[in-house]
Amino acid sequence: MQFEKQVCKQVSDQPAYITSEHMLRMQRASMIRYDRTLNEANFLPLFFSYADELANIADSFMKEYSIPQLCHIQAKTDIDVSQYISGLVRSAKSLPMVIKKAPIISSTNRQTLLPMKSSYDLVYHFFADQKLDAVEFAQKLANLYNHNFKVIPTANGAVIIDPSTSKETIIQKSCEYTPYDKSIEIPPLEEVETPEVSTIEKLAEFVHQPKENLVKAVMYSVEGKLVFVNIRGDLEVSEEKLRHYLGLTDSSIPVELAPANLLERHGLVPGFSGLVGVKRASECVLLCDNSVTTVGCGVTGADKQDYHFINFNVERDTKKIAKFIHYADVAENPEKVEGSIVAEISDCRDFYPDMIGLDSKPTKTPLYKVTIRLVDLVAATLGLSRKIRGAYVINVGKDETKLNVTTEELLKYCRPECIVIDNRAKPNFGGKMQLAQMMLFQYVIVVSNKLDAETVSVNDQPVKIVDLGTIFSS
Repeated sequence: MQFEKQVCKQVSDQPAYITSEHMLRMQRASMIRYDRTLNEANFLPLFFSYADELANIADSFMKEYSIPQLCHIQAKTDIDVSQYISGLVRSAKSLPMVIKKAPIISSTNRQTLLPMKSSYDLVYHFFADQKLDAVEFAQKLANLYNHNFKVIPTANGAVIIDPSTSKETIIQKSCEYTPYDKSIEIPPLEEVETPEVSTIEKLAEFVHQPKENLVKAVMYSVEGKLVFVNIRGDLEVSEEKLRHYLGLTDSSIPVELAPANLLERHGLVPGFSGLVGVKRASECVLLCDNSVTTVGCGVTGADKQDYHFINFNVERDTKKIAKFIHYADVAENPEKVEGSIVAEISDCRDFYPDMIGLDSKPTKTPLYKVTIRLVDLVAATLGLSRKIRGAYVINVGKDETKLNVTTEELLKYCRPECIVIDNRAKPNFGGKMQLAQMMLFQYVIVVSNKLDAETVSVNDQPVKIVDLGTIFSS
């Protein structure tokens, strides 16, 4: 591509507010242009060319399990994807199967390597025929990128981290509990007056019980639907874990505290809510964190202003709505790790698809979601010094025939967007070399009449034009 025809030219000087070295490098090479007002990036041809190379590595990896099938499914959650595909496929005999979702530019609120909201994620839903070890699976994928990536287990699977970046990322670890002793006799459920006792701290003091014996209610609204979470009083709900449980694929879908009208519809009273008096259980998500199984005789809200229940046992006292109650690990258990996430593997165990098994009986089959964060992966693999396969061609001698022959040979091994031909009269050779160094390309090729008609200079070394393929394939 001629230098002048590039949609965006290389620029050494960048705005002072761009302080990330990774972003500066991508800016100077015209991979991206950062928009400070939106806190988003504009993505340019060279970015997509390099991102495609990284995506192809992921494709090749997934082909070891099953050839990825490109689909666009109108789904807001991974649960929708699970149900849709299982409705089409039906039988486990068709497994394993990999459904690929093409990446699109979107905004995200998650932690990222580059200080901006833009994301470009490549997603696979892997409908497996057997359980996988998420950490081992992630390690195999990480190894293919020939980078010093690190795999760390999480509550929902594993993440691939680039530890070389000077960033700190918070991940959620799984929580394990020992259930209460079921041999202990539990007194009957009893309603007690707790005037103006609407917080866990006040309740623990009022009933003279540690927070570990209390069951706390946290009510959320997700697209107008109540998500009613019950968790042990000494713990907090992790929004990341909750999002995973709900299968929310779009980080822009808000998980908000439930408004008063939604609470009223389900018979819940703020500060005094509990499972015993909930209404319309079939119309909401009733979720108990696994920590609730440790509370054999506890205290919870009575869904009545200024009242709580004591001697509460979730298994005994919620039999009428038991079929609507689900248990999952949604408690905060953060761990700080050095580096940035470039990919994640999630075990979708809370919504495995229903299929007909090999024995012709209904069964649930494993589902894993593989998310390649291509913006972060591009920045991480480029780092602060790596070059990509491409060439900046400087025509010094104005030998158009020799330049055309060189370009034709390069196009056999490089994409057009990875070849920049600087055939301008100005600036001088030194100025062109400065731009060439900013391009991140592995090779600077000089076409001049100082060498014979069949030879060019590649990184200051004479190379026959017909041998350029040898360099690019090495």
